Amino acid sequence: MDIKIISDNFDLTKTEVNIYLSLLELGEATAAEIALKNGLNRTFTYDRIDKLLKKGLASYYIKDDKKYFKPADPSQLIALLKEHQEEILSKLKKREQQVQELIPTLQKFQKPKEKVPLVELYSTKKGIKTVLNIALRDKNELYIHGSIDKFGETMEHYYEIWNKQRAEANINTKVLTADTIQLDRAETDFLASEENGNSTTFIFGNNVVIVLWSQFPVAIRMQSAELAKSMIKSFFTLWNREVKIYSGVQGIQRAYWELISGKAKTYRGYGYSKQLANIYTTEFSNAWHVERLKNGIDNKIISFDDTASREYFGPRTKKIGLFEVRFLDKDLQGPVCVTFSENLVVTFIYTEKELKVILNKNKESIAAYKRHFEYLWKRAKK
Repeated sequence: MDIKIISDNFDLTKTEVNIYLSLLELGEATAAEIALKNGLNRTFTYDRIDKLLKKGLASYYIKDDKKYFKPADPSQLIALLKEHQEEILSKLKKREQQVQELIPTLQKFQKPKEKVPLVELYSTKKGIKTVLNIALRDKNELYIHGSIDKFGETMEHYYEIWNKQRAEANINTKVLTADTIQLDRAETDFLASEENGNSTTFIFGNNVVIVLWSQFPVAIRMQSAELAKSMIKSFFTLWNREVKIYSGVQGIQRAYWELISGKAKTYRGYGYSKQLANIYTTEFSNAWHVERLKNGIDNKIISFDDTASREYFGPRTKKIGLFEVRFLDKDLQGPVCVTFSENLVVTFIYTEKELKVILNKNKESIAAYKRHFEYLWKRAKK
């Protein structure tokens, strides 16, 4: 039998456990009988038995002026252990209360914060958790600029916990990133992939926190109202820019996601073809249409009037809801694909060697393209 289990759970020595086992064997015994069985002197035995009495593992009665000791029934050990745990918890709560009451007194000794900019360095994931938790307690509007994917990859489960707590705290959040993300209670605008980098900047209140997501992540926290104000101004310069340029297939796919974000109700476009569909892929298109339909966005596009495009789009209009395609001669549509929602115009230049995507938020441009689409739509064939 492993007596260590008893000794560990009841804070007993090996000798005290052996005395308890002796009592179980004897049923009841005097101190002299217990000392004899365990090869101990009587005084020492009395001290050990006294500890068992205090732990509730033994009791005694007096008969003919002699003390007889009895062991606690083994079935009572769980109840005794729970009682012991409750005593420990009670002591811990009392200590916690004492420390809590002491905090105001300790804060009086704390040196007042100086107004000069304060710079702090946090290393390791634990340090980064510490500095990002400050943003949750601060509860000011939060601006995030940079890689969100690296944040999630590096901080793993904490990333999900932090975002959940941020959303539950109703912290207004704006995010500028090149990563394809969906965050609760956050507005997102996208950057070109070249603008993302390997770091993320968090701006809140008078704090600017820059986190480098390297093998050994590091965070720098700067406390300065002037710096925070300047960084927010730079943030909004990017946030409010009317024109962005993406490149490559990933750029095309990102632009499509942006088209159906921002509470769009309609999606219109011309210059489509099977050639363009081959670039952004049918698999991506299917996933995009699922999200579009979730948001109830109506979709009308004009495709080149060629056999390959008709064979591709014809069956898809029957399978996909809120989706209508008409066909028009390529020369009447121009050399590029133009697509727009109420909030954004996207031009896909896919005939060049390097794919380019131009995104334009200008309201006058959106209105002009809308008028041109309506003109082409009336002339297009079903």
